[in-house]
Amino acid sequence: MTNSTRSMSSNGKAGSEGGILQKAVLREKVSINRAMTEGQTLFLILSLLYLSECMVWMGKRTVLFSAWRRGSGYRISFASERFGNNNGGLALLNPFSPLGSNFLGHWIPLSISPDGVCAFTLPTIGDTGRPFQTGKVLRFEKISDSKADGKYLWLNKLRFVKCGDAEQSASLAKWIQQLSSQSAENRGQLSEELGPRNFRKRMLSNVMRV
Repeated sequence: MTNSTRSMSSNGKAGSEGGILQKAVLREKVSINRAMTEGQTLFLILSLLYLSECMVWMGKRTVLFSAWRRGSGYRISFASERFGNNNGGLALLNPFSPLGSNFLGHWIPLSISPDGVCAFTLPTIGDTGRPFQTGKVLRFEKISDSKADGKYLWLNKLRFVKCGDAEQSASLAKWIQQLSSQSAENRGQLSEELGPRNFRKRMLSNVMRV
C-alpha cells in the first residue's frame, strides 16, 4: 500500500469520525434546547394548579353563568360530556374572577303534582342528557315526614332525591311538607301559588355564587 493510499484512508476515517462527532454535538444541542428550564417547569406547574382552581364539578341539572368582565353578558355553560360521567361533568369558570363573576343555577330534581311527588323529571339542560333518576313515587297521603340533610331530600325517613345544594333541598322539604298537610282539592291551587313564588326567590337566593 502506497503512502498516498494510506493518507486517503486515514483522512476518510478522520472525516467519518468528525461527522459522527458533529452529529452527536448537534443532537445534544437539540436535546438541551428541548429541555425546559426550572423556571419554565415551575410556570407550567403553577399554570396547571391555577387552571384546576378554575374548574367546577356540576350536575346535569345545573347551569353555569359566567361573566368574564363586569358589565358584560353572561355566558352559559353546562356539564362537560367529555370530562364527566352519568351524573355530571366539569365546567370552566371565569379565570379572571376579580373582573367578572360566576353563578350556578339548579333545576328542580323532581316532579310535583296535586297527587304526589316523583323522583323523575322530563326536561334536560343543554345536551348533557338526564342524570340517573330512581323514578320513586310517593303520594301526599303517604308522606308523614319531609326533611333535608345537606343536598338530599328525605321523605318518610328515606333518602328520596339529591338536590343541587342544601338550600334547594331545604326549600323543597318545606314546600312538600306544606302540600302534604293540605287536602287534595287544595293542593293544586296551593302548588300554583307556592311554587312560582318560592322558586322566584330561589333564582336569587338558591343561585350560588362560585
